[in-house]
Amino acid sequence: RGAYRPLERTSFAPGDTPAAFRYMQQRKNIGKVVVSKKVTPRAPAEQHATVRSDGAYLVTGGLGAIGLRLASRLVAEGAPETLYAEPPTAYAARFLGRANVIRDPRLAERLAGQPMPPGQVLAVRPEALEPAADPEAVPARLVARQFLGTVAEWDVEASGHRLRLWTDPARAVPDALAVRAARWRWVEDDENPRAGTR
Repeated sequence: RGAYRPLERTSFAPGDTPAAFRYMQQRKNIGKVVVSKKVTPRAPAEQHATVRSDGAYLVTGGLGAIGLRLASRLVAEGAPETLYAEPPTAYAARFLGRANVIRDPRLAERLAGQPMPPGQVLAVRPEALEPAADPEAVPARLVARQFLGTVAEWDVEASGHRLRLWTDPARAVPDALAVRAARWRWVEDDENPRAGTR
């Protein structure tokens, strides 16, 4: 009297998770249904897949536990340089650093100097967007400026869109500010539910 007996427990191996769910759906369980955490060791060849530093990797669900773990592994092994420089999608461009993702065809085409492909948007990293004095540059106005140590971050408004650029902290803001994209990339618009329609 006064003592409790532990609940009954039915255990399943990690590979039998579907069977554990079926078992619960059939209401056969009394007490706990446990999927064991015990993991069987894998062969050395399976433990470490090769990550190529010249490859591009898209991590979906990048902010979940598995995505963050995979992303940290990619960062540790050097693959992000390619993903950073050549993101395939708008999500990938933003996942690994800051990016100006421009959906407005007029602004994107003016910065890129070519027509916007269907279903694509323009991705420009802040370090690749620069103040310019040439007549082909897009007129802009400075909205905010922040000193970040080795760079100054300028938020500018161009054609009604807010863009971010990084520049030399000693650079003075010109009277007639304009911006141009030194490097850019057309990327798939995977963040917009209406991608591909204009």
